[in-house]
Amino acid sequence: MTAFLAILQYMVAAAFLMLGLSATVEALRHRERVRTYLALSLVLFSLVPVIGRVQAADGMPSVVLQYTAVLAFLGSGYGILGFRTCFLP
Repeated sequence: MTAFLAILQYMVAAAFLMLGLSATVEALRHRERVRTYLALSLVLFSLVPVIGRVQAADGMPSVVLQYTAVLAFLGSGYGILGFRTCFLP
């Protein structure tokens, strides 16, 4: 069961990463502020599970990676607020 959960966590991290990359490609193609904020928030949020998987694979917790994950999560919140303010001033 633990092997299944580990594989599932890797798949979720990869799915978030692909979602962030596809949003970035769309933002670069269309150059709209709304898409840029959405891509920023998705890319930063996709870093959080990827960093978590890197730390789990490494075995030793890294303070730098933990701070990077927290800053990425806070940055994704900023991107969501920027995305929201494009619709609700």
